[in-house]
Amino acid sequence: MYTCLNQSGVVLKVRVNKIVIIKKYIYMIKLKHFLLPCIILVCGNVLAQDKLYISKDYPSDSSYRSGSADVDIIKLTTQHWSPYQMLESGKLTGIAIDIVKCSFDKLNKSYEIEFLPWRRAQIMVGTGVADGFFAASANEKRSEYAVFSEKIIDQNWNWYLLKDSEFSPDDPNFKKDAKVASEFATNMNRWLNKNDYNVISSPFDPQSLVKEVFEKKVDAILSNELVATHAMKSLGISLDRFKVYTIKTIPLGVYWSKKFLEKHPEFLNRFNSALKQCRHVNGQH
Repeated sequence: MYTCLNQSGVVLKVRVNKIVIIKKYIYMIKLKHFLLPCIILVCGNVLAQDKLYISKDYPSDSSYRSGSADVDIIKLTTQHWSPYQMLESGKLTGIAIDIVKCSFDKLNKSYEIEFLPWRRAQIMVGTGVADGFFAASANEKRSEYAVFSEKIIDQNWNWYLLKDSEFSPDDPNFKKDAKVASEFATNMNRWLNKNDYNVISSPFDPQSLVKEVFEKKVDAILSNELVATHAMKSLGISLDRFKVYTIKTIPLGVYWSKKFLEKHPEFLNRFNSALKQCRHVNGQH
């Protein structure tokens, strides 16, 4: 057992393969190696690690109950996806995080959020290990094992091409000739492949996706508008370098496991009601 401080002065109790931050919320960051956990945190590079858990503790008598069953801790999975879900200065925040946390506060419920690679986050729900994942858009594959909630926020799907590109998504030959990319395991990636676009790359993060079109490795990328804008800003790349085409606006929400909802049939209506209130409180309509 070791003790150290991060930049915010939060006491860290360090064990092999685990860090526990003693705070209002309890964070547990599982690491592949434990030799430099304090240095990693001081540098603020938590995003590269395997998992991050956040649990909010409530008195045991305030747990959500459906019939005779208790929900002690509801387990959610997500991905690092700025500006929707992110960790800043040791604080879990983001557009989607704030609304989901607000919803749980209104229901006075205990919960746990686990950050994972996006595909794994979905598989955890599909296999019954976790109860829900967010922020996600709806598709038929996900709906086989989960139920889509009330929306958290709308998102724009945008094409991004360099301004000197000869291509336009409106061109009849774009689908066949343009080399395109989107993030791995996303609904956009699935949509492109389903509709026979020439997908040659599927990076794992938004920054890598933006670099692909900026460095002309691909002709166009399809990305969430806010995510792409945030990634460009982090890379120091101006949005003015691109031609932007919005192809659709669709909602992001929480996908809840059908197995979980079967055990707790009243939960979804209560959660959706709280989510609507929190969405308006946070300025989303």
